[in-house]
Amino acid sequence: MDSNLKEEYIKGILALDVEKTEEDKLRFKTEVIYKKYKPKELFKYYSCVDYAIEALKNDTICFSRPKDFNDPYDCAISIGVKETIEMLAGSSRLKEIANENQKKIIDLVGEEEFNRGMNLLLGTKDDKVELFESLLEYVSKNKETNIEIKKKKQELIDKIGVLCVGERKDKILMWSYYGCNHTGFCVEYDFGELEKENGPIFPVLYKNDLENINKFIADDKTQGIIVPLITKCNEWEYEQEWRMFINDMDPCETRRIVVGPTPKKLYMGCKISTKYEDEIREICKNKGIELYKMKMKEDAFELIPELINM
Repeated sequence: MDSNLKEEYIKGILALDVEKTEEDKLRFKTEVIYKKYKPKELFKYYSCVDYAIEALKNDTICFSRPKDFNDPYDCAISIGVKETIEMLAGSSRLKEIANENQKKIIDLVGEEEFNRGMNLLLGTKDDKVELFESLLEYVSKNKETNIEIKKKKQELIDKIGVLCVGERKDKILMWSYYGCNHTGFCVEYDFGELEKENGPIFPVLYKNDLENINKFIADDKTQGIIVPLITKCNEWEYEQEWRMFINDMDPCETRRIVVGPTPKKLYMGCKISTKYEDEIREICKNKGIELYKMKMKEDAFELIPELINM
C-alpha cells in the first residue's frame, strides 16, 4: 500500500466514531481501500525468550513500550509551540483552556497579566496578534513551561503500548533485528482475525519529517494523537509495518500480554537451536499450527520457508 492510500485509510479509521455526516464518504472510500489493499496476513517476529514461548502456547500477543524500541524517534511527539499558540490564539479553544486552568495560570503570570490576556483574547484581530506574541515570548523564556510540556509528552507516551507486526516473513534484516539473528521465530496471523480480536490496525507512514501534533491540539481531536505514533523515518520503510495500540499502560508494566488469535503458521529462523526447534515443534503439533523453517537459498540472498512434517 503506497503512502497516499495509507493516509486515506488512517483518516477513515479515525472517522469511524464520528456520527453520520460528510465523513460517510470517507468511510466508504476507506472500506474500498481496505478491501482492495489490506494484506491478508501479518507477521510478528520473536526471539526465543520465555514470554514469547508462553505467548505461543497461550494464544496471546504482547504490547510493548515505545521507550524500549530500537528507534529513539519511535512514537516521538513533536509540538510546534509557535504554530500551536498561533492557532489557539484565533480559536475558541484557548478561552476554554484559560477558564479551565485559571488558577494555575494566575499563579504563573499573576492576575493582572491573566486579565490582560483574556481581554486581548476577546478583542480585535490586532489584539489577538499581541496575545500570540505575548504567549510565544512567555513560553520561549519560561523554563518551567518547557519542562511541563516535556513532562506531559512523556506522561502520554508512558501510557501507550504498541503491537508491531509486518507484511513480510522473509526479510533478512527483520530476522536479524527482531528474530534474534535468525535464531528466533515468526508467527503468521490472519489480518481479519487479529483486527477482530484486538481492534484497528494502522499502517505505518514513512516520512522525512516528524509529525507535528499542534494541529490536533488546536482542534482538540484527541484521536489524532495516533498519527505521530504511526509515523517513522523513511529509513525504516523496508519493515512494511502495521501497528495496534492500547493507551492504559501502567508505569510499572514493561509489557502487556493480552489474548489474541491462534497463529495460522509459524516460521523458525534458519539458525534456531535444536532445543527451541524441538519445543516449538511440539507446541505447533498440539495446536495444529503449520510449521516451517527458513532455509538460505544457495544462489541468491533469499530466505525460503520449508514445510516441516509433523
